[in-house]
Amino acid sequence: MILEEIRVAPYSLRLRRPWHGAAAVMERRSGWLVSALALGLCGYGDCSPPPSASEAEIAASGTALGEFACELRGCDVDAALEIAAASGAPAPALCALDSALLDLKAQAADVSLARLLSPHASATVRANASLGILDGEAVERARVALAAGYGVLKVKVGALPQAEEVARLEAIAAELPAGSMLRLDANRAWDADAARRFVARVSVLPIETLEEPLVEPTPESFDALQRDAPFALALDESLPQWLAEWPGAALGVPRWVLKPMRWGGARRCLMLARRAARAGVECVVTTTVDSAPGCWLAAHLAAALDNGLAHGLGTSEWLADDLGPAPVPIGGEIALPARGLGFALAGQP
Repeated sequence: MILEEIRVAPYSLRLRRPWHGAAAVMERRSGWLVSALALGLCGYGDCSPPPSASEAEIAASGTALGEFACELRGCDVDAALEIAAASGAPAPALCALDSALLDLKAQAADVSLARLLSPHASATVRANASLGILDGEAVERARVALAAGYGVLKVKVGALPQAEEVARLEAIAAELPAGSMLRLDANRAWDADAARRFVARVSVLPIETLEEPLVEPTPESFDALQRDAPFALALDESLPQWLAEWPGAALGVPRWVLKPMRWGGARRCLMLARRAARAGVECVVTTTVDSAPGCWLAAHLAAALDNGLAHGLGTSEWLADDLGPAPVPIGGEIALPARGLGFALAGQP
């Protein structure tokens, strides 16, 4: 299959309320929509650099997409995938192109992108609810999420005083039915002492995971905290550093959080997840509050993992605007389209 054209279109989408990330608070989601055309088909990909990215990093993604659009026209799709993977382009640009080309391949093969990644991919995936920070509305948001059928509620911690956050976590926990769990994300908020105090205060609550508790994690400090915690700790934004500096130690962490936008696409994440699985490490897929095609890609990756965990796929509800229909969890689950990525640009069939 020969690529006829690659189109790159910028976008900027409003959020319903601010999103608190690891290094920045985001009020809009900006990036580029990539469209790859071949054989009358159109494959889509999302390039949305994380809010922590510098202006230079964002510009580099846009430049890389423009270069791909020129260089890869007329290439075979499989060759284009390999050229892009070897290019050294920024991860968000690689993610978008990888998604668009895999979408083309899956449509041509009449299978879902998930089944293209893995023949054993599931047809549905569980999603966690994303409640945001523990502000005064968090308990009500938790009630709404539980009524919608979510079994795992993800909350940002470390943004407010610990005593206040613990009190609100206790209030949310009091609402949880049997089997429901809390997933906490500290975004590297605490030093070792503060993290230890937090773990001790919440150790009796139904917590599934605590992501990135330490501001400067090392294998020694992370292991010490894990010994104190009755629940799993997880690596997310610090995982690249661990894999580069302490790869063996990373394989000893109970859970990794994989974001296609951070790693350069679904194929790279799938390789990491398979490596992790061989070491007994669980992987959860999440978005970076991506636009609809990015959220669909994350859902397909989660289905390819088929590990039964709840994944961070319901972030589209944070967007007041979007590029087209996004995955919508029903009863806490997302049903995947049977062909390709499943994204359709707004205003098009």
